[in-house]
Amino acid sequence: MKKLITLTLAGAVMLTGAAELVRDGKPVATLELGSMPDSAAVKDLQYHFKKLCGAELPVGEKKAPTRIVLKKFDGDGFRLCVKGPNVTICGENGIYEFLRRLGCDWVMPGELGEVIPSVKTLSIPDMDITERPSFAVRSPWLSGNARIFPGTEKADFEVWKRRMKLTGRDTHPLVMLGGHVWGIIIKNNQKEFDANPEMYALVRQLDGSLKRQGLQLETTHPRVIELFCEYIRDQFRKNKWPKDKLVCIGVGPSDGGGYSVSKESMDASADRIDPISGYHDITDLQILLINRIFDRIGKEYPNLYLGFYLYGCHADYPARYKIHPRTVIVIADISYSRLHSTLEPVSTRAYYKQILDQWAKEPVPKFFRGYNWNLAEHFLPYSKLKMWADDLPLYHKMGVLGVYNESIAASATLAPSNYYEATLLWNVNADMKATLAHFCRKAYGDGAAPMEKYWLMLTDRQSKAQEQAGSFHSFPLMYDQKFVADSLRLIDEAEKAAGLPAEKERIRLARFPVVQLGDFLELRRRMNDFKFAEAEKIFIGMQKEKEALFKTGKGVVASGASRMMTRFLQSPLEKSRFYSSAPYRIVFPFPDRLKTIFDPYSQGEKLGLMNPEMADDDLVTTRTYESTWARQGLINLPNGSVWYRIRTPPIQEKAVGLLIPGADNVVRVWCNGKYIGMGSGFMKPMPFDLTGTLSDKQENLIAIQVERRGNSEIGTGGIILPAFLFTGPRLPERAPAIDSSYRLLPGGAIEKIKK
Repeated sequence: MKKLITLTLAGAVMLTGAAELVRDGKPVATLELGSMPDSAAVKDLQYHFKKLCGAELPVGEKKAPTRIVLKKFDGDGFRLCVKGPNVTICGENGIYEFLRRLGCDWVMPGELGEVIPSVKTLSIPDMDITERPSFAVRSPWLSGNARIFPGTEKADFEVWKRRMKLTGRDTHPLVMLGGHVWGIIIKNNQKEFDANPEMYALVRQLDGSLKRQGLQLETTHPRVIELFCEYIRDQFRKNKWPKDKLVCIGVGPSDGGGYSVSKESMDASADRIDPISGYHDITDLQILLINRIFDRIGKEYPNLYLGFYLYGCHADYPARYKIHPRTVIVIADISYSRLHSTLEPVSTRAYYKQILDQWAKEPVPKFFRGYNWNLAEHFLPYSKLKMWADDLPLYHKMGVLGVYNESIAASATLAPSNYYEATLLWNVNADMKATLAHFCRKAYGDGAAPMEKYWLMLTDRQSKAQEQAGSFHSFPLMYDQKFVADSLRLIDEAEKAAGLPAEKERIRLARFPVVQLGDFLELRRRMNDFKFAEAEKIFIGMQKEKEALFKTGKGVVASGASRMMTRFLQSPLEKSRFYSSAPYRIVFPFPDRLKTIFDPYSQGEKLGLMNPEMADDDLVTTRTYESTWARQGLINLPNGSVWYRIRTPPIQEKAVGLLIPGADNVVRVWCNGKYIGMGSGFMKPMPFDLTGTLSDKQENLIAIQVERRGNSEIGTGGIILPAFLFTGPRLPERAPAIDSSYRLLPGGAIEKIKK
């Protein structure tokens, strides 16, 4: 018989005696629904009993030795009472606590995540437990629509949530309806905005000019305030809500940048800079918008709350305006390091902590809407264990009512982090190491010890790293092939020790991201050595492996795993290989370390920073493709420009091009003082034609200005991938075409610009 688990949770009172449930492989308990309706949780109870002993519990039999009675529970929580032959389960969450105490668990979504022992004899000791959750809303949700899931990922995730005592978002009336709303206001009133463009945000363009455009608004415009009021009234009408309904409606900005720099907006703001993006902070403008809406309709709707994401350039604590008591904030933390917790002082989260401390003093409703993965990177080893251990108790202490994190189905990478997040949402005092040890015992059986060591080693390495660049940019600086080898040794040891096929399979899944890390480090090494064809072969192999696992439809690898590599690396690799292979060849590879001038106001052209005659012997040197801005202490230079001055030997070839495979994110090039052209796009390859501008008798000066505009990625800047001069057939254009109909979103995503 499997060892009976009798773990006592907080609030348990252990009594003498026990209730017999299974004898000689057959149930000896009967099930009575009582006041609990026949629900998915009740059916799940029968499903588990059939797995436990081969048969469902008989329903309503009077002569059974043990009675299991299911009852309703008042509110969100449960009571589990076992006294002699009577088992009373109050609340659906109590069903899953009951199953846990019979040895069941759910270490990841799907059948592979089910841990259900096979028993011949089973009983449960006397106990009386009543628990309520730490957070009212416990609702991680899978990102993406059903079309991007090839299998049962979404359904499996919903079942897993129920088993882990998680909820939907509707468990609290003040969960914000809508998030990025300004674009909806424009869409609903498109003709009026087109006829009155002064209601659009005034946005500075790449050439320095100003233009009225969406998706952001001129929130100081009186008519814009009226349109928000009409939008809110329309929500009440459409939903047939009474005017005194308790509800929170979102009125926050569209995603990304492009906020108004008009005199009206600047005069109404707090006149400060967001230190993460380098742009004007609009938190006060958002608070002012909410206050003005309440001035108009606050009395009409006495229980209306208005909310917005505390995020991006509206992520601070207001400096100028008083916060209306019916304001709701939804904290979203992706602008800060995604590798560290808020209590670790090695990153930009030190600033984030200051903001949270101020909001903690405000008695307004608060929610947290984060991510369960490393945004803009879905496939490398990653741990949120330390982050959840520090951050969720911090949010709970500051009064956060609920958590609804956007999530991806990637159990190969995130299984222990997701399990611990769910555990903390129920019991915010759950210890990280104890929970991980429990997870590993359940998931890996006799392979638990080396797997626990691996997960702790990964968590510790990430926590102590000084890196904070987002996406995959920090990984070559955090990890090396020795870490990969040490991790694989532990994982192989665990697989050998594990006894059950399911345990071995879970261990093999954890192996996959580590193998990918080894391949990724080798890809970047060969890319940095200008061996682009070799790097591209590794890229193709990695993509095939991820796509094969994704297509199984079991939620072990996310849809974005291959998509993010495609977005950020496929085109740079293809262009680099193309312009370095016949009929082209490299004539001058750029070194990693380049002479650098910082130009915070992007006025370097007026200062002549492109002129060959300018002395540059004593200029500072920064690294480009083998490091990040964050690693070099440049994370506080998110805006403005950086200039690189590269001197080359005489170039004999007639047709010469320059390829910049990836930069952040607007590039302008001069050759020997002559302007060549401009390219735009985060991690977008940009070829420039230098033909006729290079000397074949003396050294040449190539000046490159890289301006960081918009929200690209944390801790990046300047040239990111290896650049080089090449010769071959002449390029048809001096500079790459610029598509100004798109704008950059956080993490490097792009979005079509509306008028």
